[in-house]
Amino acid sequence: MNKLKCLLSVTVLLSLPVGCSESSHYYISMTTTHATNQEFIFTSNTYMYDLTSKKLKKVSSEPYESQYPLSTYDYKSNKVYYSGSENKEYGNSYIKQYDLSTHKTSKFIDYVDAINDIRILDDHKMFIVGRLKKVKKNTMVPSIYNTKTHKINYLNWNQDSFATCTNYNPDTQELIIPHYSMSLSYKLTDDYNNGIIKNEVDSYVPITFTVVKKNKTEDVFKLNHKQLDSTYIDKDYIYYVTDKQTSITNFDLMRYDRHTKEKKKLLDGKCGYYSMNIVTVLDNIIYFIGQRAEVYELVELDMNTNEQTVIYQSKTQEAINNAQFYKK
Repeated sequence: MNKLKCLLSVTVLLSLPVGCSESSHYYISMTTTHATNQEFIFTSNTYMYDLTSKKLKKVSSEPYESQYPLSTYDYKSNKVYYSGSENKEYGNSYIKQYDLSTHKTSKFIDYVDAINDIRILDDHKMFIVGRLKKVKKNTMVPSIYNTKTHKINYLNWNQDSFATCTNYNPDTQELIIPHYSMSLSYKLTDDYNNGIIKNEVDSYVPITFTVVKKNKTEDVFKLNHKQLDSTYIDKDYIYYVTDKQTSITNFDLMRYDRHTKEKKKLLDGKCGYYSMNIVTVLDNIIYFIGQRAEVYELVELDMNTNEQTVIYQSKTQEAINNAQFYKK
């Protein structure tokens, strides 16, 4: 594993508790997509990274069949869930289930397409973000699907709400769901293009950060005049990454204190990455997907020592699509 250094502000040297000091029951599920020897044919791979053994292993390979290839590995059931379709033209997608014990693939969930997020929750539930087929609107709707009863709990607060940069903490069992008004986003963009809004940052739509735990929903704070890249939540903080819009390699890693409501910048300066997609924050270590030039990396960053460890680096014509943090 490659080790690098990154400049961090002094604020990150504070303790970042997440509710558990042991990493023995945690793993990261990661999806990559790569080109094959055949022209315009791609394949996705699903990996599991064990946070105790520090070992990465490939779990399965899936066909590239959707607009945005997503997969997630459920260690408890030994199954992989991924976005796929029957026509293999990246349209009318749904969620497929691949059973690693029987090596059988089956159609699993079909009420959404254009799927943006798939996560395994507790109590036989799955969190999904996608476009509802029956509504025929382009909003990204968050929902919870019960894999036993097949009941769907829609978490969209109105038909105009667009969910983005969602994440889940298995310790606190909380979902962080940033969302914004799609109609307002269109209007602000049009106003900027037509010269009504002069500064581009003023055309960025306000984003509401909402926390969902079981049946409770709480709007925590709003992000104004910023582009949001990723988020994470624990019992004390909400972490989020915003694009600074001043350089292609510059972004801010921010931390919102859920008790004091204060915001602090944790990552200050360039780390050599175009983007930072937070997977989890655990014991003063942040795991994220970063992109530098044409290379994607799964990275472990120690916030006490400022040391980076590259867990996985993409190969030629390969990308890391997504990753999720789970308990075994």
